[in-house]
Amino acid sequence: MKANRLWDVGNRTLAVVAVLAACSLQGPSAFALNKAIQYGASTAPYWKVGTLMPELSKLCRKGQFNQVFKDGLYIGYGGKGNPGGVTVSGIAKRGFNLYDPLGKANPVNTYHFKNDGYSNCTVYQAVPLPGAPALPAAGQ
Repeated sequence: MKANRLWDVGNRTLAVVAVLAACSLQGPSAFALNKAIQYGASTAPYWKVGTLMPELSKLCRKGQFNQVFKDGLYIGYGGKGNPGGVTVSGIAKRGFNLYDPLGKANPVNTYHFKNDGYSNCTVYQAVPLPGAPALPAAGQ
C-alpha cells in the first residue's frame, strides 16, 4: 500500500514536471494566453479600424514594428464583412505593447495588427476616438 501511494505521488510529480517543461519550450506566449484582454468589439470589418500603413506593414513582416505580446489587448470583429465571421486585431501604442526600434510610431495614435508574426501582417493606424478607453501608460 505504501508503494502504491509513492507511485501515485511520483506519477503526479512527473506529470507536473512534464507540463512545466512543455510550457517552457513554448516560451512566454504559453504563459501569457490567459492575459489577453478585449479592448472592444465591432461589427464593422477589421480593415475599417484605421488607415492601412503599407510601410509599417512591411516593417511588421520584417520583425521591426510589432506587438510585444501578440493580441494581448485586442478588438474582436464580427459580422458579415469579416472573413469567417469573426476576427481580431491586436493593439499597440508607443509606450504600450509596441516594439518600434526605428521610432516610426506617432505617440498619439494606436496601431492595430492583423496577423502579426506572419508574412501577411498588416498594420492600421488609428486616431483615438473621444470617449474610447485609454491604453495604459508606459511602465504600467
